[in-house]
Amino acid sequence: MVAAATARVGSTPVKEATPWRRFRRRMIRNRFGMGALLVLFVLVLAGVLSPIVAPHPPGDANFATVFQRPGTVGYVLGTDNLGRDILSRVLYGIRASLEVGVLAVLIAFVVGVPAGLLAGAFRTADVIASRGTDLLLAFPFLIMAIGVAAILGPSLMIAAVAIGIGAVPSILRVMRVETARIISLDYVTAARAQGAGTLRILSHYVLPNAASSLIVRATVIMPGAILGESTLSFLGLGIQPPMPSLGGMLADAQQYAEQAPWMAVVPGAAIVLICLSFNTLGDALRDALDVQVVSRD
Repeated sequence: MVAAATARVGSTPVKEATPWRRFRRRMIRNRFGMGALLVLFVLVLAGVLSPIVAPHPPGDANFATVFQRPGTVGYVLGTDNLGRDILSRVLYGIRASLEVGVLAVLIAFVVGVPAGLLAGAFRTADVIASRGTDLLLAFPFLIMAIGVAAILGPSLMIAAVAIGIGAVPSILRVMRVETARIISLDYVTAARAQGAGTLRILSHYVLPNAASSLIVRATVIMPGAILGESTLSFLGLGIQPPMPSLGGMLADAQQYAEQAPWMAVVPGAAIVLICLSFNTLGDALRDALDVQVVSRD
C-alpha cells in the first residue's frame, strides 16, 4: 500500500515554477501593490473616458454657480471661481497629466535605451554617454524643464519633451549598467564564442533581461513626470487654458484658498494619489521582479 501511494505521488505531475508564475504570485501577495494597481486602473480609466463620464464640459463657466461647495446637487466636488465643475476639470486634468507622463517616459526610453546599450557595449560610446549624462545632470531637473518650456513655448507636447529629456540620464544609466552586467555573463560569452554578433547579443540577450529593471524605472519616472508637469502648469509654462490641468487648477486656487479650499484640495489630492500609487506599484514590481527575492519563494 505504501509503495502504491508512493507511486501515485511520484507520478503526480509537478508544475514548474516559471518566472511568470513566481512574479504573479508575489504581486498577488503584495496587497499594497495590488491596491495601487487598482487605483491606477480606475484613474487611467476615468482619465481616458473623461469626455464620457465627466458630468459637465470642463470649460463651461456659469457665474450663477460660483463657489458651490462639494456635495452640492449636480456638483459633487463643488465649483471654482468661474462656476466650472471641479470634478470634470480634475478628470480632464488627470488625463492630461497621464498623457504628459507617458510621452515623457517614451521619450526617455527612445533616447536612453539605445544610448545605454551602446555605452555598456563599447568603451568609446560609454565615454561620450557619460559626458552627456554629466552635462544633463549638471542642471537641476526642474530648472532645465522650465528653461526648455520657456524657450520653446508652453504646451502639453513641450512639457512632455522637457520632462522626457530630463529623464534620459536615469534610463541611460540603468541600461548601461544592465548591459555591462549581462554581456559579462557566461552564457553570453558562450554565445559570442559560437559566432553571435554584438547586435544579436544586445537584442536577444541584453534587452529581454534588462526589461524588468526598465519597467521598475518607468514607474519611478512617471510620478516625477506628473509632478514636473504640474509644476510647469502651475508656473504657466505647461498645459495652457482652456485645457484643464491639475497644476493649473492649483494656480487658480491660490487666491481663493480661504474662501474655497476645495479648489486646491481636490486637484492636490489627485496629484498625491497618482504619485503615491505609482511609487507603491514601483516598489511592488521591484520586489516581484527581483531575482534574489523571487528565488526564495
